[in-house]
Amino acid sequence: MYQPYGKLSKDNKRKGMITALDEAVKNVTTALKQSKMYRDTVIIFLSDNGGAERDSNWPLRGRKNSVWEGGTRSVAFVSYPRMAKKYRGRTTQDLFHIVDWYPTILALAGYSKQMTDTDGYDQWLSLAAGWPGPRTELVYNINTALRFTAAIRHGKWKLIWGYPEGLRSNVPRRETRAAFAQTLGQARSSDLLYLFNLETDPNETVNLAHENKHVMKILMKKIRRI
Repeated sequence: MYQPYGKLSKDNKRKGMITALDEAVKNVTTALKQSKMYRDTVIIFLSDNGGAERDSNWPLRGRKNSVWEGGTRSVAFVSYPRMAKKYRGRTTQDLFHIVDWYPTILALAGYSKQMTDTDGYDQWLSLAAGWPGPRTELVYNINTALRFTAAIRHGKWKLIWGYPEGLRSNVPRRETRAAFAQTLGQARSSDLLYLFNLETDPNETVNLAHENKHVMKILMKKIRRI
């Protein structure tokens, strides 16, 4: 058996999976070029969440199954040969939620009807032509299944209300009711409030919840409305 990374340790399995993914992308792009379809193809490469291992998201805080930036912020790239050269190879810091891909891809496919049944925005002009991104806020999560967690971002401000870290789904419900805050009110009474300025503190190290009450009230009101 061919084992380019040696014994099948956990780390070597990861390396092998990444290599297999790289080879698959190469195979697809090669086939597109051979069929003369490459120049008209948009390739989108993304992740749905941060890494499961805490240190894989460094310097961002947290990991998968949390509402910290390390668990929710991920990189992505778009490749399109017909994109103007001055917009290729650039990095954008505009807000982009995974629900934005749906209207963005529909717009690319030529769908022009206005959509009222989605929370997403068409982001293509932001990605391909440098327009300002249309999104100014996003909801990370609102979860009351095992214990209360809510997180929202508006501009540079991020509020976490409740528990930032998730629980395993096999934890009995009766145990969580006794041990954790279950509602907005209980979470607030337990002082489970975190406010961060992500422009100056993207790694979420300084909690400003008790220093900026005005922003806190605005974001808490937004969560209550959802």
